Amino acid sequence: MKIAIVGYPGSGKSTLALKLHQILHIPLFHIDQYFWKPGWQGPDRQEFTQIHQDLCAFISLFSFYCRRGPRRRVSEAGAKVWL
Repeated sequence: MKIAIVGYPGSGKSTLALKLHQILHIPLFHIDQYFWKPGWQGPDRQEFTQIHQDLCAFISLFSFYCRRGPRRRVSEAGAKVWL
């Protein structure tokens, strides 16, 4: 099952994701780990699109800030949590 946790900064996404990861023993990925480069530099759109597609293929649990184009991640998730 894929679980999507969506919310604004400070809403508790990471805390909830960590708890679910610990209880359900499923891999946890924070999209920001793959989006941001050193110095808070974002990747170019094509690069991130490829990274995003690769991650969506096998991610079980992910959390992300709701402004960053969540349509695919949410549509593929069996469970959705909006904070």
